Amino acid sequence: MFFFRKRRALGFTKKELKSFVVNQVAEDLVFKKIEKGEDEKNLNMSITLSTASSAMGGFILGGIYGGSVLVLNDSKSLMTKKALKEIGTISLIGSMSSASWGFSYSSCKKYMPKSPPIAHKMIAGSVAGAVIALPTKRFRPIATGAITGGILAGLVHTIDQYFEQQLKTKN
Repeated sequence: MFFFRKRRALGFTKKELKSFVVNQVAEDLVFKKIEKGEDEKNLNMSITLSTASSAMGGFILGGIYGGSVLVLNDSKSLMTKKALKEIGTISLIGSMSSASWGFSYSSCKKYMPKSPPIAHKMIAGSVAGAVIALPTKRFRPIATGAITGGILAGLVHTIDQYFEQQLKTKN
């Protein structure tokens, strides 16, 4: 009862609240289907969306990073053709690596549903690390990028799990 009163105070009517709850339940059912691997079409859509959103995010972050680095170095040279080309290159590398992360992470979930999440993240990190180093066109930086990406992804996962466990023990 308190829940409904609180929602009304925030400007929700009962009808809006019910539709919100129904939508949440429907969303949960769709995600459970995807996790179980029952609905192939939704899973493929999930991989596509994950790849596209990761690529877009990487492109934007790469542009911001590239622009900020150039501004810190020399603010006058930001609008030159060379500077814009550098920002574009950094954006594309960010986009490629993020897209590879999104694709490999979601496809690992599809093709290896029973393996632990750390394996998914390490494979995704390796792919992303290799893609970041692709513009060098040399084997050593690509291999180093793949190894470093995998190790970092595994480390991030381990730290994440540690803090999640700490929160559970406190509660």
